[in-house]
Amino acid sequence: METTKPKFTRINQDDVVFFQCDIQVKMAKLVPNLETVAHNASRLAKAAKIFNIPIIVTEQYIKAFGETYPEITSEYPVDQKSYEKTVFSMLTEEVEADLSKLGVSTVVLYGIEAHVCIQQTALDLLEKGYNVFVLTDTLLSSREIERSTAIVRMTQAGVQMTTLESALFEIMKSSKHEEFKNILEIVKDVPKGCLSKL
Repeated sequence: METTKPKFTRINQDDVVFFQCDIQVKMAKLVPNLETVAHNASRLAKAAKIFNIPIIVTEQYIKAFGETYPEITSEYPVDQKSYEKTVFSMLTEEVEADLSKLGVSTVVLYGIEAHVCIQQTALDLLEKGYNVFVLTDTLLSSREIERSTAIVRMTQAGVQMTTLESALFEIMKSSKHEEFKNILEIVKDVPKGCLSKL
């Protein structure tokens, strides 16, 4: 039986969109250490502005789970949209329509919960032919077994796992990048004990 080699891709600045999934204040009651993911998402929002990379943001049933952390929204560009949803996948009809207008082939995905909304979004994106990267240090579930199992399943499906820092350096490719110093400040902005909480 012939085997197919996994598709090899990289994150390129001019061919990527960030997907931020449901990092909402009231979710903290269900997802331990969510403040760590919120802080990393704010770092990604800063980086997206510097790189001029679009962000697609969803919020799950705002009435129940509240709005996105202010720490994140304060870093958005003034025209940033967010999409409320009740389905689990981020890939609603409205999101899919706006994603197609961007004309990119790669999605960097992060947020919560790994085993529900993130996983279903990743699988939907793969089915539609997108290259998908998930940031494991900006990814949580209510229980670690759910998070770790989702990472395995998504990897088996063809999602590439990486981290915030690794993705930002991959986008720059070189210390000669014109925004290297600005991005380095974001990379250094890691709260004490941050990594031990994920």
